[in-house]
Amino acid sequence: EASDMVLADDNFATIVEAVAGGRTIMDNIVKFVCYMLGTNLGEVLTVFVGIALRFPLPLTALMLLWINLLTDGPPAIALSLEKPEPGVMQRKPRRVTEGIITPARLVRMLVIGVGMMAGTLALFSWRLPAGLAGAQTLAFTTLVLFQLVLVFSYRSERFIITKLGVFRNVWLLCAVALSLLLQVLVVQWQPLQALFGTVSLSGIEWLASAAMAFALFLVAQLIIIFTPTPE
Repeated sequence: EASDMVLADDNFATIVEAVAGGRTIMDNIVKFVCYMLGTNLGEVLTVFVGIALRFPLPLTALMLLWINLLTDGPPAIALSLEKPEPGVMQRKPRRVTEGIITPARLVRMLVIGVGMMAGTLALFSWRLPAGLAGAQTLAFTTLVLFQLVLVFSYRSERFIITKLGVFRNVWLLCAVALSLLLQVLVVQWQPLQALFGTVSLSGIEWLASAAMAFALFLVAQLIIIFTPTPE
């Protein structure tokens, strides 16, 4: 197999670098796809289960569009720029027949999607007696915070964030910060409130939304700890 390769620089170490680069690219494709599918499943379940439970519509069409633009844009793209994971060349070769969505990844996506739905609808129903606009705004913000926090759990299937390093992907930190700022403006700035149909949230509501997102993030980290490392 090595004899079939052409080395432009006459250096066998180039093969090692190429394999490491290929594995990193594949890793980042998997991270991107699983993040997109898992979090979008949470959005779909939130609307579907909310309707099934005869709740008022938890989100408007414009809110859903904004969520997809905000979280499927900068954070998801920055996730695809993740650096090679530690020990990338110590892994066994990936089976050629292995697809992107393995049973373990599917279970993880289902846990994340159901968790997002349950947390969002819980806060929606808690806020609903005080008014539909406020409940929709809280559900809207909770879904956004879920995705902005959970993107950090999709940085690796093998390492929790403390072992991987928080600051390894500066692009992701900047993308999340930008998306969070835009979400705050949509919720708290009056001109955008009129456009999106949102109302200002109180500090307690922001805290409840953030706490729900971090709780699911911890669940995602526990999944990494207690499930077998994919090879």
